[in-house]
Amino acid sequence: MSSSRTHTTDYSFRTPAASVDCNPAALQILGLDDKSQLVGTWPAALSPEMQPDGQHSDDESRALGAVTLTQGAHTFDWTHHRPDGTLVPVEVSVRHANASGRRVSVVAWRDQTRRVELERERAFAQERLDLAQKMEAVGQLAGGVAHDFNNLLAAIRNAVQLALYDIPADSPVRPDLDVAIQTAERAAGLTQQLLAFSRQQPRSVTAIDLAALVRELMPLLRTSMPSNVTLRLTSQPIDGRVVADRSQLEQVILNLVLNARDAMPKGGQISLAVWVDHIRQQVMFSVADTGMGMDDATRQRIFEPFFTTKPMGSGTGLGLSVVYGVVTQAGGTVRVDSEPGRGTTMRVALPYVAAEAANEPQDPSPSLQSAHGVLLVDDESAVRTTTRRLLERNGWTVVEANNGEEGLALFQRHRSQLAIVLTDVRMPVLDGVDLARRIRDEVPGFPVVFFSGDDKLEPHDVAAVSNVPLLAKPFASAELFSVLRQALAAE
Repeated sequence: MSSSRTHTTDYSFRTPAASVDCNPAALQILGLDDKSQLVGTWPAALSPEMQPDGQHSDDESRALGAVTLTQGAHTFDWTHHRPDGTLVPVEVSVRHANASGRRVSVVAWRDQTRRVELERERAFAQERLDLAQKMEAVGQLAGGVAHDFNNLLAAIRNAVQLALYDIPADSPVRPDLDVAIQTAERAAGLTQQLLAFSRQQPRSVTAIDLAALVRELMPLLRTSMPSNVTLRLTSQPIDGRVVADRSQLEQVILNLVLNARDAMPKGGQISLAVWVDHIRQQVMFSVADTGMGMDDATRQRIFEPFFTTKPMGSGTGLGLSVVYGVVTQAGGTVRVDSEPGRGTTMRVALPYVAAEAANEPQDPSPSLQSAHGVLLVDDESAVRTTTRRLLERNGWTVVEANNGEEGLALFQRHRSQLAIVLTDVRMPVLDGVDLARRIRDEVPGFPVVFFSGDDKLEPHDVAAVSNVPLLAKPFASAELFSVLRQALAAE
């Protein structure tokens, strides 16, 4: 790359406007070895056929020359090329002078390579900032929708489960209720993807060798390919560890590969690669397909939840949204290179780690058989009612409240009858975290379980209390009793 110092080239425009002399700096900018390569030529001959603005260099050179003749001096941007084809952006300043009775044009070039690169980097950074701000807003909306939808699913699933308890095994209605349970679980899977997109931190992070993980997934990925699609992996035995949630990272790999597969309905090749960028301290993972590619309008929207180019019923539009959410929350970036008819390459960059992360502690596995008194607090009446009925059906004694303030009053009134508190987190008047804190202030270490439409709580949300497990809605009855008994055993 040439420096950005001002280089001055002197050449005279006669008819035709050919160069008559130049200095060494001009030769350096153009990558020429000898003055004879420049003298006798005119600017358009040292330029690409088209300028960046879409004009022919020959036509634009003549037009700029006419302006200079009229004004006596002119400054403009231009692009030349070197013998090897490298384009050289320059700022051109032209002024007219008389030399030995003839009119000459004195041309000063300033190499603009660095300026153009900075502008390109600035535009790319602004594009990423705009996308990040847009995704943050969409993520907040998606997270709120997922939370509320999970509350509805919890009530639906609990009600169906209660109905199944009372229906004989040979009842013709049972298959329909089984379908309702399965459909609720599928809906819960969609909301988990929305939460994965919207959450600000990964759920359970460890140090993972990304290259090894991709190799482990190759058999599964190959079975997901039709016969007309080939899958190829390029990966050296590298130490490419990243800190991430393993299940989420598997979902990223799977989503990218399946998205590439769907972009090639007539078949083609998917190339996977994993490598380490030691300069940037990043582990890189790319998925390249030979499919139909994307235009700019599509490329700018592919990470939006529910945006899809697939036919109705062929996709949820959440796959790449999950990829974006998981990768950015792990401190990485996702880059898309695509043109119509030239396929697509998705590049994921994640921070490289040089040491193994500590293993996650194992969950306790208590085996308490007896039921206890439980204070149930939730502002959603359907969730509260169906959960209470599940608990009572299995021998638990339930005291219920519809907000944290009422729950605290009931706790103080029935403390001797209660063994544990099961409370929603987001509630008006007094939320679940404040309720747990105030209960622990009165009875240190009292067992509390949160249940929520979110499947993860941020550390700053629960900083005031500790050792409070989270039960994500919707939940199976077995999960409910297991979490309650684990909390009792821990205390």
